[in-house]
Parts: sequence; C-alpha cells; structure tokens
Amino acid sequence: MNMRLNEDENKVNEIKAALIANGGFCPSKGADHNPANKCMCAEFKMQIENLNYEGYCRCGLYYKEK
Repeated sequence: MNMRLNEDENKVNEIKAALIANGGFCPSKGADHNPANKCMCAEFKMQIENLNYEGYCRCGLYYKEK
C-alpha cells in the first residue's frame, strides 16, 4: 500500500489552506467539527485499512494506491 498527496499542486495548496482555516477539520465535511472529521479523517483511515480500496480521500488531498 502506498499513499501520496494529490498530484495537482494547486488543489493540495487549496485544501491545506482550507484545513488551516477550518482548524484542521476536513473541508469537505462542512461545519461538522466532530473529532472523526479531523484530517486525516476517520472515513479515509477506514478506507486505508481496506486492502481493496484505491482512490482519493473525500476532499482529494490524499490518494491511496493498492
């Protein structure tokens, strides 16, 4: 398993700025500042554990390869 940042540097910079402005909470989760939504969110951590999953996290910052 490999994980990497999105290859689009502009998108990465936008997401990182949104994370800073949002106190480290996933910008795609809206105003829900639940601890499970803190980056790297619980949803993506579960996807990482799934050996068959390949794709981006919800906001698009990270990509998990098989």
